[in-house]
Amino acid sequence: MQGASKNRHDGGATPAKGAKNGMIQLVISLFLLSPVSLRGEAALSTFLSEIEATYRKMEDLQADFTQTIRFEGFDTESVESGRLFLKKGLIRWDYQKPEPKQIFVNGNRVFYYTPEQQQVIKRDIAPGDTDQMIPLQLLTKLDHLGDYFRISVEEAGVNRPTSIRMIPHTQGGSLALRYIIATVVPYPKLNGLILKTISLYEENGNVSTFSFDGVKVNQGIKEGQFQFKIPKGVEVIEDR
Repeated sequence: MQGASKNRHDGGATPAKGAKNGMIQLVISLFLLSPVSLRGEAALSTFLSEIEATYRKMEDLQADFTQTIRFEGFDTESVESGRLFLKKGLIRWDYQKPEPKQIFVNGNRVFYYTPEQQQVIKRDIAPGDTDQMIPLQLLTKLDHLGDYFRISVEEAGVNRPTSIRMIPHTQGGSLALRYIIATVVPYPKLNGLILKTISLYEENGNVSTFSFDGVKVNQGIKEGQFQFKIPKGVEVIEDR
């Protein structure tokens, strides 16, 4: 991996091979649809305002997720699943199947831990990382979604849109994201709308879709649950 330095954290372990650096760039793209306030076509504006109102009521969120990746030119899909936790810009992914791994996002710092490989990748997302910065910009500037995406209605129901298309204003980077399709469903407990699926469409034809079930909000998740402590004896890769 170019631009990476390795060191051993308090002990010896077999170095892992083939780190999935691209996965970091994908998974931190989860909460792309966040509270927004945009002008434009009436139905879209109302739709986004409802989402905004819902997310403003949330102190934290947890949900089961399934991630399905369809690779261009291959018939077999990659399917992984686990549990997601979110608290005001802090994100934790606990992948459980087919193999355990964890991803922690705190501001522009990302930790990617694979116990089977005994490896931790640490990465700071720099301002020049276009694809990687987009999700973080949305998490820290939630009322400026239009600054980063051109938004349009993808599908509409009887009373409101049911999904939107988001095209990044800045294109390029290693992920080469073309656009995102996000679907939203009612969440009666907060009398609003929440995410159901997010699909990321890349220039190379790959499509990564996240779907969410069993959503619970405002359960009092502690911030300590989002703090990653590097286990002893693992390989640590500083990815720059």
